[in-house]
Amino acid sequence: MSELRGKTIFCFLIFSFLSCTYATETIESRVINHEIFLGDSILLEWVVEGLNDSDVLRIYELPCIINDSGIKCPYIKSRYRIKELNITELTGIESIKPTHTGIVRVCADLLHGGKDCDKNNYALIKEIKTETKTEVITEIKEIEKIIEKTKYVVPEPSFLIQIIKWPEFVRAGENITMLINITNPCNFSQKVEVYSYLFNSSHCYTGGWTKNKKQILLAPFTSALVNLTNNVNNSANGRATLRIRAKVNGTNYDSSRNYTILKRLYSNLSIVEKHNFTKKFTNLTIIFNNTGNIPSNITVAFLFENKTLFYNYSVSNYLIKNYFFNSSEFVLNVLEEDKLIYSKFIAKPKVLLKNKITGGFLIIKQKTSSFSNVLITKQNVLYVFTSLFSLGGLYFLTKKY
Repeated sequence: MSELRGKTIFCFLIFSFLSCTYATETIESRVINHEIFLGDSILLEWVVEGLNDSDVLRIYELPCIINDSGIKCPYIKSRYRIKELNITELTGIESIKPTHTGIVRVCADLLHGGKDCDKNNYALIKEIKTETKTEVITEIKEIEKIIEKTKYVVPEPSFLIQIIKWPEFVRAGENITMLINITNPCNFSQKVEVYSYLFNSSHCYTGGWTKNKKQILLAPFTSALVNLTNNVNNSANGRATLRIRAKVNGTNYDSSRNYTILKRLYSNLSIVEKHNFTKKFTNLTIIFNNTGNIPSNITVAFLFENKTLFYNYSVSNYLIKNYFFNSSEFVLNVLEEDKLIYSKFIAKPKVLLKNKITGGFLIIKQKTSSFSNVLITKQNVLYVFTSLFSLGGLYFLTKKY
């Protein structure tokens, strides 16, 4: 019995020795640089445990896509293998040239068993392109992932701005409007500042560089329509650039379009009024002179004691209108686009009264606060007292002699 037990222990020791001698190798790898351009190299650091003299390190490049559920990569297949090399060291750094653009995951395994495909071994491979003018602006943004208390920056898809409507033209003194669609393709919320301005060199024609700025908070994978309005200065002229800007995390995304500023449209109306009175009528002449480059639409209103008259005209350059009324007083108002631009009270300017004592005439100016023909003035009162005093003096002189 003891002999059987001894043989069992001996076999177990031999098996343990062989198991230790031929233990399965393991490998761990880490991508050092997470963002390169196509044609540059990724640096992959690897560590092998249980290496027996030598082995073959095989490296794979998995092209990935990003959708609503996160980053999706294919299973390891032989067609994604991009490099093989013989290794005899326990650790090393290998330079790899990727063949795909976009987000890729780098994996490694050993010919004799060890596999490693760390889901955090991402890299962004950017394609070098010449800049072209386009209304849809795309830029690469980054998201943050924390893995084992280490901060890795993983690139995300482009931030998208689409200009749906540009102004057809830009005219001095008028408003211009733009319609923009902003999309957040990331799986986290982003705060966006959006504004627009018209400029030529360092001169801004819209009252300020950020005067119409709006702040928008976009939830993950959502879009928003934004209306922007600018008022163009009256003095704007010549060639100018209209720029729409979105600012995200300190990065500017611009889209611009050039315009030739059209001349400001305006009316410049002057009014001259002339009138005279006959025994029964008031004759009134109004002269309108418009030196602007568009017609002036006006309303002439006459306010009498018991009625109101309205007349509408379009004054392109020069216009004369004559009126005849059987009223001696009224109010003249002129309105342009419902805005009062001229107002005057018209009445007989003076009354002639003969002084019975001196034989001369007293000129009494009207001073009335209503459309009444009754005149109550300081001059009238003074005239009455003067007349009474003169008549009293004549009476006493006549009686005396």
